[in-house]
Order: sequence, then structure tokens, then C-alpha cells
Amino acid sequence: MLKPSALMKSLLAMVTSLLLLAAAPIASAQPIATAVGAGFNHACAVVAGGVQCWGSNASGQLGNGGTTQSLIPVQAVVVGSNATAVTGGSSHSCAVVNGAVQCWGANSNGQLGTNNTTQSLVPVQVTGLASGVTAVSVGSAHSCAVVSGAAMCWGDNSSGQLGNGSTAVGLVPQQVAGLTSGVTSVATGNSHSCAAVNGGVQCWGLNSNGQLGNGVTTQSLVPVSAIGAVSGASAVTASQQHSCAVVGGAAKCWGSNVFGQLGDNSTAQSLLPVAVFGLG
Repeated sequence: MLKPSALMKSLLAMVTSLLLLAAAPIASAQPIATAVGAGFNHACAVVAGGVQCWGSNASGQLGNGGTTQSLIPVQAVVVGSNATAVTGGSSHSCAVVNGAVQCWGANSNGQLGTNNTTQSLVPVQVTGLASGVTAVSVGSAHSCAVVSGAAMCWGDNSSGQLGNGSTAVGLVPQQVAGLTSGVTSVATGNSHSCAAVNGGVQCWGLNSNGQLGNGVTTQSLVPVSAIGAVSGASAVTASQQHSCAVVGGAAKCWGSNVFGQLGDNSTAQSLLPVAVFGLG
């Protein structure tokens, strides 16, 4: 049994320990990423309203003012503090910040949308897209965005991937033919683009492997409907030579299938959307 003096010392030590614990600084929580986008050899994330990028940086695609690769995230010098989306292409990146689009990195085909072909090591404002932007996607050397329900694209257009009826490069955003409203998402592949429009999917550009999903392999300079994905589409994505969409809760893909990327238990390309095995 403790003597009174020993008991008092023990209680005092306990109280002191509790006071010190209460006064100790609480470790701050790790920043939370709310969006992420991967490019060819780099990636970016939206963190606390800013943008951080890592990986290859030869063309300034990390947006931190340099061209040195980084093995860990570095802060992209975006203008503003309310980034909501970010995406990466072959050697450039774009983000939606305060409802506007900012891009950085390679610009040999005008993919930054700044009305020139000068690369930028830091984010720059895309001409004419200062508000109303809800989504952005970048391909190999072109970019697209959803602006107040319309689809706009800029950059390389050698295969008609801007969807404006021509093959001329677009140094500033171009209106995609016919897609002036109802667009909810947009996706950019290597040389083609797609959009979810009023519940359907429309694609344009290169079609050598049927990546437009309209049953042929002829490229199209304007949007065409992906057959079998005309209603219930809620999301769409595009890669090098194939495309996929969520249609009525099911996953469907079309185009090149050399590596089984259509997920239909075969390696045969498909010119039309096919259901991914087990996913609807």
C-alpha cells in the first residue's frame, strides 16, 4: 500500500502527464487528393484546391516552372486556388480552376489553346475559356472541354479530332460541330475524341480500328453516333485506338482489341460497342 506522500507524488505525475499530452500539438492530417489524371509518363492530382504533378517533365508538363523530372509531387503554379479537375496527355496537362481551363507543357500543335505554339513551363489560361468549364480531357496533342454544356476542342487536328469539320490545327478552342448543348463528359484518345451527349455517345477523328463505334473504319471530321450507345450513357473514355462508355449501368467498349482491351473475351477488334464480359 502506498504511503500518503507516495500516493500524492503518483497522482501529481499522472496529472502532469495528462496536461503535457493535452498541450502537445496534434499532427496535421495528410492533404486529401480530390481528383487525379495520368499522362503518358506523368501524373497530376488536385490537392486542397491546388495541383501537384510528378514524373517526366521534359516539356514542362509538371507546371512547376522547370523541366527536371520529379519522383515526388511538386506544386504546379496554377493561377487561383479552386482546382476541381486535372488531366494529362502525352507531354501536356490541363486543369479546371475556378471554372476556367489552364494548360501547360508541350504546345507544338497548339494544344495549350493560347493562340500560339510556344510551350509553357507554368499553367496558362486557355483563350476564351475563362468560365463555365465543367470538364477537361487531353489526348496526345489535342485537348477538349465541356463548356456550359457544349464541347470545345483545340490543338492537333490532323485526323479531325477537333470535330469541327476540318483538319486545320486549332490554336484556340473550336466548337465541335453540333455539340452545342447536352454534353456531360468528353474524352480524348490519341487522335480521336468522344463525348456523352444527351444520354448517347458521339465520337470523331481517326477511325482506323473502329474507335468511333459507328460500324466503319472511315475517319470522321464531325461527330458520329456510336451504334448501340445511343441512350443511357453516363460516362465515356478514349484511349489510343479504342473507346469505352458506361451505358445503362453496363460497360461497353469498341475499337482495337489486340490486347483484349475491349474485355469481351476475345482479341478481335469491334467496329461497334460490345459488352465487357461480366459487366452488363
